Amino acid sequence: MKFVKLAQILDFQKKSHIKAGDGLKEGSFPFFTSSPVLSKYSSFSQFNLPSLIFGTGGKASVHVCKNPFSVSTDCLVAQLKTDLTQNFEIKFIYYYLFGNIWILEKGFRGAGLEHISKGYINNIDIPELPFEDQKRIVKILDEVDSLRQKRKQAINLLDEYLKSVFLEMFGDPMKNEKGWKASPLGKYLKVKHGFAFKSEYFLNKGSFILLTPGNFYEQGGYKDRGEKQKYYIGDFPKSYILSKNDLLVAMTEQAPGLLGSLIFIPESNKFLHNQRLGLIIYDKVIVNRFFIFYLFNHPKIRKIIYTKATGTKVRHTSPTKLEAINIALPPIALQNQFAIIVEKTEYTKQKMLAQSEEMEKQFQGLMQSNFSQSK
Repeated sequence: MKFVKLAQILDFQKKSHIKAGDGLKEGSFPFFTSSPVLSKYSSFSQFNLPSLIFGTGGKASVHVCKNPFSVSTDCLVAQLKTDLTQNFEIKFIYYYLFGNIWILEKGFRGAGLEHISKGYINNIDIPELPFEDQKRIVKILDEVDSLRQKRKQAINLLDEYLKSVFLEMFGDPMKNEKGWKASPLGKYLKVKHGFAFKSEYFLNKGSFILLTPGNFYEQGGYKDRGEKQKYYIGDFPKSYILSKNDLLVAMTEQAPGLLGSLIFIPESNKFLHNQRLGLIIYDKVIVNRFFIFYLFNHPKIRKIIYTKATGTKVRHTSPTKLEAINIALPPIALQNQFAIIVEKTEYTKQKMLAQSEEMEKQFQGLMQSNFSQSK
């Protein structure tokens, strides 16, 4: 198969100076950031031609957009050279890179928040197939991807439903519209630092999974890191072995949006409490774990956590700062009612996730059959 370097077929566009935080919840145009997920919008467009959008900070991401859009400063935008629009289908290039995302992952370098360079992307090789073959492959993948995206949207709607139930039952946690007694979080819970595990005992396989902020989704929830997961084989205090349903909070912003994110531990005696994470210890008589989870997911709580954090390139918070956040605590009976709704909705969500995973396997199978390249 013949290959061509991206530098030969793409032109990088002028860099944006808009901050990721300037994105809107609603707007006329998509607003891409370094996140793999498009969740923000803009009132104006910076680019109007079909483009590839590369996230440059945190973790590898690539998007394709054929309609007008804008981007944040942590993105690179590339368009086909004007004389090659009948030789290359830009969405074919997108699918190739998306299916071989490890190629982009290898380009991230640096201490703290890693970044990828324009030079690295320009040097990536892309298969040069006949234009009609590119369009045929794109059509097949588009059809499967459409079904996949619809299932994801349905799952996202369940998440939005739970957020709306939280607001309906408890109101804005900062406004205290229900008139409940407000106190610092430290009155109801404590945040415990993790253990400083020694890096010389990190391995790619082992009995104990070493959790990091990379195991957190921005919106909360446990993320399996697959081949990138680190394990620990050294000695450590056994009190740092976590139990099922323990609550952990990310206290370092390894990637944008992670600071203050929470996870429930999936199972006992398998996961280790690392130093950049906080174990939330709470009184079950007055606080329900699901209330804590959705409280920390509220945008206003996340904003407080971010504002009070320290650090320029990488933000950090602490148990003291988290425990100082003032909130109004609802009656435990109401929290428990909310928990029942969450558990029922999560049951439905898990069934849908299983279906989504099967669709994902089919999609990835098609990607591999068309684009597979050895690492």
